[in-house]
Amino acid sequence: MRVALLVMATLATLGLTIAAQAGTKAPFSGQVNINTASREELMQLPGIGPAKADAILSYRQQQPFTTSQDLLKVKGIGEAMLARLQSFLTIEGPTALSHQTSPSPAAGAQ
Repeated sequence: MRVALLVMATLATLGLTIAAQAGTKAPFSGQVNINTASREELMQLPGIGPAKADAILSYRQQQPFTTSQDLLKVKGIGEAMLARLQSFLTIEGPTALSHQTSPSPAAGAQ
């Protein structure tokens, strides 16, 4: 049993290392107000890099988003991406991101 836990913890650590090296973003909870979020806050969303964040800001300068569906009007954002982002989006209230950190693999393996 302990060997299995050690193997799983090692694989999880290896996965996190590979993800970090690949430049993937840490998971987070909360919501991003697409009408008020900064470029950096927008870039915390999965799949949103500098170019897409700039496109969102550019669209927003022309007219505010009335629904999160309006993101489909932004170049480079399609149905699949919107579906991935939907649970993190809002058009009212503050942007409130909370990064989730994984517990240490050794913490539960006693």
